[in-house]
Amino acid sequence: MKLKMMMAFALAGMALACGSPLENQRSNKAAGCASDADCLGLQTCSVRTGQCRALEPGMCRQDDPSFCACNLDQHCPEGFECGSALVCESIPSPNEAPESDEIPDDGVGSGSSDPEPVESCERSSDCPIDQFCDELINACNELPSGMCRTDSQCVSENCYVRPGREVGRCVEAEGCTEDTDCGARQICRDAACLDVECREDRHCGAGSGCDNYRCVARERRDDHGNTFDTATRIEDMGQASGAIDYSGDRDVFRFEATVTGRYVVETTGQTDTVCTALTANEEVLGSDDDDGAGDNCSLAFAARAGSTLQIQLTGFRDRTGSYRLVLIRPVEGANPGVGDNEGGNGEVGGENRGGGNPPEDANPEDQGGDVRTAQRVQLPAEIPAQLDQRDEDWFQFTTERAGRYRFETRSRLDTDCKLLDEDENQVGISDDDGQMLNCQINVTLDGGTTYFFAIRGYTSNINGPYTAILRSLD
Repeated sequence: MKLKMMMAFALAGMALACGSPLENQRSNKAAGCASDADCLGLQTCSVRTGQCRALEPGMCRQDDPSFCACNLDQHCPEGFECGSALVCESIPSPNEAPESDEIPDDGVGSGSSDPEPVESCERSSDCPIDQFCDELINACNELPSGMCRTDSQCVSENCYVRPGREVGRCVEAEGCTEDTDCGARQICRDAACLDVECREDRHCGAGSGCDNYRCVARERRDDHGNTFDTATRIEDMGQASGAIDYSGDRDVFRFEATVTGRYVVETTGQTDTVCTALTANEEVLGSDDDDGAGDNCSLAFAARAGSTLQIQLTGFRDRTGSYRLVLIRPVEGANPGVGDNEGGNGEVGGENRGGGNPPEDANPEDQGGDVRTAQRVQLPAEIPAQLDQRDEDWFQFTTERAGRYRFETRSRLDTDCKLLDEDENQVGISDDDGQMLNCQINVTLDGGTTYFFAIRGYTSNINGPYTAILRSLD
């Protein structure tokens, strides 16, 4: 059971014996590589560049799928856990004698139980070098995994700390070589990742695009309308091709039901789609994310002959890409579950058999994942919540008066947040402007206006508890 652990430390020892990771990478750059066998330790051979590069957390060597870099247990294959050297190690079998009486590492700490706060503090410089000033407890606390104050705390031996901050995140030893080496809203300049407002149109809200790394108002290419009035008309047994062209894009289709019964709408393609069926009066009949093939949506809903309905397609979590929509009409005469609604107009009835819940059925304590399912809150608000991997939490609120407002997270996570108006135009964005690596947006808003505050992890594998804080500064 110890074989993988021994291999990990042996390879790490070889890397140290041959010099620093930075020196090794420079050496590999000169010589190039054809496979992982040409690289040492926590490195892999890039097929694109033909050079060795450091493994990022969650990546494994191609010549040994169980030799992986990590900072969380979730980064490791089944049967392995993240060890103190930030390398995946095999989990001992139940009948294997423990090596010590210490509490096992939970994949977040440094291999032992979390230390008690040692002293009160005002700044991280008041704390030992392996701790930070935690405002959540007003005392020094252990650095969360993946965060750092010095290079020696990183496997890559490179701790990136933004100017004016005391805590940063571990990045690759050689720095970046292109924009794709950095975060979604960062660019690579002089081997360093710099924060920008946007890099692609999808980083901006509806009605705006990315120009020279800033979101500006402009018309953008859109193949289908975003509203019922501008919707593309299709037959109730038809198909249509389209694309989610930018973040926040919504493609709307309208049709007249010719048969009473249960219709099915679905998409095909590689785009992660969300489909929603509505009446002409915007009454939601059902919504679905992944009940189709792959990441495609597939939704069944009831309709009555003669009624006009609409289908809205969006990308899950700002996804963009092409798709093909298919609308399937029920067999004539079959009308399971169809009845009159409360208004007596006979448009819809029966239960929703789609994969998602309509907003009226949503739990008001849950954070939704888009503008339609956002949790409604009243300012000021402090909402304890939980980020899951690949998760995004949305909050909806209405300002009482014009003035300065602050929206932020308090946590030990690396969060990214944005603020949008009711037309989904981006009003503000933040990565590390709060305490530690939390986001914080300070902005002047109009009174009596609805806005949306969206929160997600800086990378898709970030998960854990946090508190969303929304309040006025006036």
